[in-house]
Amino acid sequence: MKTSFKSFLALAAFGASALISQAQLAPKILIVDLAKVFQGHYKTAEQQEAINVVSQKAEQDLGNLNKEINDLIAKYKDSDEQTKNPALTPDAKTKAAADTEKIGEAIRAKQNEGQNFVANTRRTLAERSQNFQNLLIDEISKVAADIAKSKGATLLLNKPAAVYYDASADITDDVLALVNKGKPAATTQAPVATPAAKPAAATPGAKPAGDGAPTIAFPGSKK
Repeated sequence: MKTSFKSFLALAAFGASALISQAQLAPKILIVDLAKVFQGHYKTAEQQEAINVVSQKAEQDLGNLNKEINDLIAKYKDSDEQTKNPALTPDAKTKAAADTEKIGEAIRAKQNEGQNFVANTRRTLAERSQNFQNLLIDEISKVAADIAKSKGATLLLNKPAAVYYDASADITDDVLALVNKGKPAATTQAPVATPAAKPAAATPGAKPAGDGAPTIAFPGSKK
């Protein structure tokens, strides 16, 4: 009987130990909304401002190129009218036609230049934005992980990965507050990008590379 009672106590002690062990191994899961922190990070606002400045300069350059195309179009029209002047000699008409063709080629070259400029600027800004995003998300993730560890978490999930969670498990505001501790005391409002220049009219009698000088809405620019 005593042996059975001792066995019972041993079994009970083992069961209690197993419960305690399970409780210790039970994961504590916390949630963070990385997208929200990214959007609210002061560095994102600074990056937005920098992108807007680059966008403004690019659109100004594109506007200047567009003006050059419009000036060439005006010259093209004048030269084309000369080819139709009945008072001109055949040689003069031939020269006028050659001049008109040269102007048309200059227009097409400027249009191609504009299209290449747009493509290169888009690519450069897209790469810049992607690199910034990758670096900042990595930085935010490390801060979030440190906060989660300090709260005893064994697992930290990004919000989109969670089907359901209690609001008490969300540490997004804690992360956002911590990353913004380094925010400069004074910040300037991001400038609004100027409207893109209007496309140049199609070249009379020519075969342009596009419908006119291209315009672009750059990543991050405000319209």
